[in-house]
Amino acid sequence: MSDIKYIIAGEDGENTRFPCLAMVRYAMAAAVSLLAVGVIVLVIHAVFRSEDVHLSVNNGYIGADRLWDRTPVLSPHEQLGNIGATNNIKASAVVVHSKAPADVSETQLKHESTIDDDVGSSSIEPLPKECFLGCNSGDGETTTQYTLKKPSTSNLRVILIASNPSGRTKIDCGDTTVSLIDMSSPYKPIGEPLKLENFTVPPQTTITMQKRLKITDTTYIWDNYAGELRFSVRLQVSSTVTSYPLGKTHIKQQKYTCQPVTVGLVDVEDIFATDRVDCRAS
Repeated sequence: MSDIKYIIAGEDGENTRFPCLAMVRYAMAAAVSLLAVGVIVLVIHAVFRSEDVHLSVNNGYIGADRLWDRTPVLSPHEQLGNIGATNNIKASAVVVHSKAPADVSETQLKHESTIDDDVGSSSIEPLPKECFLGCNSGDGETTTQYTLKKPSTSNLRVILIASNPSGRTKIDCGDTTVSLIDMSSPYKPIGEPLKLENFTVPPQTTITMQKRLKITDTTYIWDNYAGELRFSVRLQVSSTVTSYPLGKTHIKQQKYTCQPVTVGLVDVEDIFATDRVDCRAS
């Protein structure tokens, strides 16, 4: 069977074979042009885009000087002369020097700890569970019982790490506030928001910031965590972030969420601290 050739007359009177090839060429040229324009736009956007600071919580831990205070349990004779002196008593703890087994559970550690008279905080020295209410330690030394009460203040040490991995521009952060939200329902704030001083993170640099959050109304911590060594919170940061790509100023309001973060006594940080907790920008 012989080949059949299709001949179509063009407007100029000449005959053109396969006119669809010309259309394909035009389409490919248009596509290449659009691709080139798209690449140029992406490059411009990348060059002029704003930068964002990266935040994290050091060791995922916020150290507290105290979450509760304690007083010794009075003898029966002393109690007769001090009726009514035990307001705000919430729980009992024990201080003892004991040769306890090494495999004491975390629950026991939480309630059975040695208390430092100087700072009013707790350092772990585990006791047998049955000694919680007072017993002989095995070497002739008896336990001493304490009552816990609401502290007048609680100081929380907040340490944030800010990094700028970009090599293009410094990053300024202003009007920065840090809030602690209890992760237990109903997600109540812990203290007032903490305001940080303005800070700058140079390119490819990491800085560490530390500030104390002083809580004067300790009612919420006392009502929910009396006798506890730690509890979990969500740390929220709000900041005005400014960067300068190629000298052009970019300003944006940025929010960060860091969770879960542990609030706990300073003396037990080595036990309960974890790797740093990275904050997610939103």
